[in-house]
Amino acid sequence: MSETTKHVPTANDKAAKALFPTPEAAKGVQPDNAKFRLYAVSRGGNVIGYTWEVGAASAIENAARADGYSAAVLEKAPADPAKVVATLTDEQLKALGLKRVKPRVTREEPAAEPAAA
Repeated sequence: MSETTKHVPTANDKAAKALFPTPEAAKGVQPDNAKFRLYAVSRGGNVIGYTWEVGAASAIENAARADGYSAAVLEKAPADPAKVVATLTDEQLKALGLKRVKPRVTREEPAAEPAAA
């Protein structure tokens, strides 16, 4: 049985994800992870920098982060709009042109007696 070891990212691996102005500058921070390769990242046919990564898409991601890009998951819409409306204050409802209505009470009819045999 062979054991597989997972590479634990080092500080050097994390530093290598920066966007460097020259290949020489990038080679000065070569990561410890042997899977990383040096990528030239381009925009419009012009090289904008160099970064270490395991794939081209991740290299582009490093460049985007260096340029200030970020991403976040949007919250999903509530499953039950009635629950959201129930959390609104009377003032918020009034601003929407709505008002709180007391729930109607329904009366249950008594169950019919089974017919005697």
